[in-house]
Amino acid sequence: MIKITSFFSEDYKLETIALFNTGADLNCIKEGVEPKRFLQTTFERLSTTNNSKLHLLGKTQASILNNGFYLKSFFVVTNDINHTIILGTPFIDLITPYKTKHHCIISKVNGV
Repeated sequence: MIKITSFFSEDYKLETIALFNTGADLNCIKEGVEPKRFLQTTFERLSTTNNSKLHLLGKTQASILNNGFYLKSFFVVTNDINHTIILGTPFIDLITPYKTKHHCIISKVNGV
């Protein structure tokens, strides 16, 4: 669990606690967190570890502020998760290599 700031547009940002999940194949966001104007159609499919399917309502794009850098990534939108945001493999690939600490994640983007 880490505190993040996500930016959906210049006039809409969200500060929340996200689940950092190395086992998640996609980034996920809970329905209703972002305004519907940012929702796009998606044909992605996703299931849980017990193989039950998640009902995806669409996808959205957001930038996550990490160590002074904005990292843009897509998120599938679903009502079938307990956390507000799950940062999965697509986000983790952007910050690899990284170090985890109790309250934050430290990474170097492009060697900086």
